[in-house]
Order: sequence, then C-alpha cells, then structure tokens
Amino acid sequence: MKSIFSMIRQDITTALRDNIVVYLIIAPLLLAFGMKMFLPSVGEVNFRFAVEDRIQQEVLQELQEYGELEYFKGEAAVRKRVGAIDSVAGIVEEDGKISLIFEGNESPEVIQTYQNILAKVTTGEADITINHISLGKENSMLLEIMTVVLVMLAGLFGGVVSGFNIVAEKETSALRAVAVSPVSSASYIAARGLLALVIGTIIAIASSWMIAGGSINYLLLMIALVASFGLTTMISLIMGKFANNQITAIAVIKVLMPIYLTVPILSIFVKEQLHYLFYVFPNYWQFQMFSNIFLAGSQRFTFEFATLATVATSIIFLLIISRSFSKQLKLR
Repeated sequence: MKSIFSMIRQDITTALRDNIVVYLIIAPLLLAFGMKMFLPSVGEVNFRFAVEDRIQQEVLQELQEYGELEYFKGEAAVRKRVGAIDSVAGIVEEDGKISLIFEGNESPEVIQTYQNILAKVTTGEADITINHISLGKENSMLLEIMTVVLVMLAGLFGGVVSGFNIVAEKETSALRAVAVSPVSSASYIAARGLLALVIGTIIAIASSWMIAGGSINYLLLMIALVASFGLTTMISLIMGKFANNQITAIAVIKVLMPIYLTVPILSIFVKEQLHYLFYVFPNYWQFQMFSNIFLAGSQRFTFEFATLATVATSIIFLLIISRSFSKQLKLR
C-alpha cells in the first residue's frame, strides 16, 4: 500500500509538469463554465415572458416589474419561442382571454408562480380569465444530458492523465525498473487506477458544482465515480499499452473518446427494445448511472442496478486488459 501511494505522489508531480496534462485537467472546467454561461442552470427559474404584441399595454407595463419581456407578432411566434432551450413563459390574448403557454417540462411550482404573477398583474381588469396551455413537451434535457457527458469526460480525462504517466515511463525506460522491482503488476495498476479516480473525481465534482450547484446528490455522485474505477483504470491501461510517446498517445485519445461517448449518446436515440445491444458496454451503464443523478424523471434503470452493472462489466474488461498489459510490459 505504501508503494502505491508513493507512485501516486510521484505521478501527480510528473503530471503537473506536463502542459498537455494540465490542459486536460482544466478543459472540463472550462466546458462547465461555458455551459453555465450559455445554457440555463439546473433548477434555476428565470421570470421571462414571451408576449404577443397585441397584449394590453397596461398588462405589459405591470409585467415588466416582475421579469424580462420579449415581444412577438402572433401566437405561433410566441409558441416557437417558448419551445426553445431556455425557460420562458408565453403570454397570448384572444377575445379578452389571456393564456399562459409553457413548454411542458416545468414543475407545478413554477407554473403556479407564473400564474400568480399574471393574476396579480391583471387584478381588477374586466372580462379577463387566466389559464395555462402546455405544449406537451415532457422533457427538454439538453443541459442535463450535456452535464452527464461532461462528468463522463471527467472520468475519461482522469484515465488519460494516468495513461500519459505510463507513456512517460515507457519513453524514459522507467517502466523497466518497475518490472524488476518488488512492485507487483496489481499494485502498479491499482496506483494508476487510483490516480485516474482522484483526478476524475476532482474534475467531476468541480464541474458538477459549477453547473448544478447544490441541486444534486453529491453522495450518489461520489458513489458513481468510485463505481467507475474499473472503467477509468481501463482507459489508462489502454493508453499505456498502445502508445509509446505523446504523439501516439494523442492518437489513442482520438480513438478512445468517440468510442467512449458514442455508445451512451447513441443509446438515447435507439428504441428501448434494442437497448440490450448496449448491455455489454460499461460506459452504457455508467451513462445510466449518472442519468439517475442529473436527469429529471424516472430512468430506465435504478441507480443501484446501473451502479452494479457498471462495476460488473468494467471489472470483466479490466481483467482482460490488465492481463494483456502486464504481459506486454513484462510486469511481475
């Protein structure tokens, strides 16, 4: 155990001296910051109204006290604006009847708040009734899905950073010294996996906090990240096995990243009846696991089941790759 922590300390020191590795650590945080700036925050309620231009001027003046107004010509234009990514309530009027239009994925509390605002604004106006219309869109999950992908990228980059250290040891022939030392292949692989886990966890939690704040369960997130240990370790070993220098390591990353992300993203667009085709992939189960944390509504699988499936499938792949890795590099 002492040798494992010693290797981790050395790896952290080595990693922080490499500009490429430092960039890999910072990149997900920059992505999280960009998402926070340009996409609506998880659980954030902004009082914004898309209003039809024929709404009574008195109503519009009062509404300006409660939120931002955007003006559109005709109900169709208002509906199109409400259906966009961000959170906006539409207001249209026909025959003296004012209607609130929502996208359909808002909570009852948000709808009630908008209704209360409009009711207060229109108090005392004659022949005006208020109701709300839903466009029937149950889920607009762009931000949530992107957050899940970003957290998965954090784990990937954790494995990549650890993999770069293996490649550096191959380049400097330091790995030969490890091969003849008392350090076993299991200890060496565990050290690389723990480094990947630590870095991936730091990036994932920091990114999640920047986007979601305190709206998610961070205990479940920690459990999910620990359950991803086998997958992140596998990534570092694949890099160490197939890359001999930084140039080939970058080439390996270009192959790994699409494979790592394509499976879970593709599963979003495939019918549920065909999801069994993805069951063999640990990154599919990892996506399902994180979805239970970040995505609203019930998911196809429970968090517990997805976590167990992630651990089971990743361990199988890790054992196969570990054996190949140890043989190639002639570790004890």
